[in-house]
Amino acid sequence: MKISIWQIIKIELMKFLRRRDIFAVFAIVAMTFIYAVGMRDESFKGTENQNALLWLVVQLLTSTVLFIGPVVCAFIGTQMLSSEIDNGSISLFTVRVRNRKKLYLAKSISLIIISVIFFLFTVLVLLGVYAWIVSSGSKFVSGTLTGNNVGALLGMGLMVFLFTYFLMPQFALFVGIKLKPLMAIVAAFGLTVVCNHVLTYTFIKYVNPMSYIYTLAYDVLETTDVVIMEPGFVLKTVMGQVLVSIIYFVLLTVWGLKSFDRKEF
Repeated sequence: MKISIWQIIKIELMKFLRRRDIFAVFAIVAMTFIYAVGMRDESFKGTENQNALLWLVVQLLTSTVLFIGPVVCAFIGTQMLSSEIDNGSISLFTVRVRNRKKLYLAKSISLIIISVIFFLFTVLVLLGVYAWIVSSGSKFVSGTLTGNNVGALLGMGLMVFLFTYFLMPQFALFVGIKLKPLMAIVAAFGLTVVCNHVLTYTFIKYVNPMSYIYTLAYDVLETTDVVIMEPGFVLKTVMGQVLVSIIYFVLLTVWGLKSFDRKEF
């Protein structure tokens, strides 16, 4: 029986919902609750009058810098392939789907859809936490959706999504062809450590997605005031990271297709 790529994607999405991996989002926002409690009782030390967008981007970046987001997202990536190879269930698929490249591509597309769902659910949870802080009348939040520097903040949100929620699962999917789930997660953690600590080297900074994020973060995440930045500079920074992310995705996919096609079970 021939199975189309869209049928495989549907199966993968159903498996994701049955596993309830989406609730792993609470591991990402765990640190957020610590900040939230501090803001409610006024013990927090930081920027006052934060709007929801600023709060959201700060929390997303914090979860990335602390490696929580990348590790959780890598875990989701391992569930797509590495875990199935490890427990032998992948054989059920390879018997029905003779074309391994089609199978890998379908899993990669499914992972993109899942990453978007996971990211949006994370955003909803974080906004819920923000509303909880607002209800206390804290001086650290304004209760408004947006404020100054909207373009730069939206650009940062997109870049964090691409690094943490898009590239990390795809990286885990790729290395999961040869590594067991735990080792694939460790590899994703190690890559995040490298990206967070190799930011300013002459050439590396242009191929490191985190370098682009920090380029804007140093200016716009420490204040609610207007930050004077050339729109062209912001656009160039965001598009540079988008381009780098697309290149990495294409490379991971091409190498993944070839590696999975040669994989022996």
